[in-house]
Amino acid sequence: MQTNSEDRVAGYPTTATTKTQHDADNHWLENLIKALAALFLLACLVMTIAVWPRHMPYGMGGQYGVMMYLPSLMFAVGGLVQWAFLMAIAYVLQYLRNIERNTAQAKAI
Repeated sequence: MQTNSEDRVAGYPTTATTKTQHDADNHWLENLIKALAALFLLACLVMTIAVWPRHMPYGMGGQYGVMMYLPSLMFAVGGLVQWAFLMAIAYVLQYLRNIERNTAQAKAI
């Protein structure tokens, strides 16, 4: 019978069940997807700045003036959507890895 109440609470490692530090590290695929997300976001922001119209030609106003900004806004929104999608994939992988880590058999010391 256990006398220590902390041993019975989930989440506290005991002397008989301790997991290694290698399990706490992120998987290389998660890091790769996060790096690709940051790279795509940066590339789309650079393209947004590159395509942004510098000056309006004479007579370009109203709807036609808005059309000049459309490609740059498409790059900006596309970059944000792509970044969010890749980060969601990375966090799903991290969540699944945490499930695997928490349900795995602990190695005896």
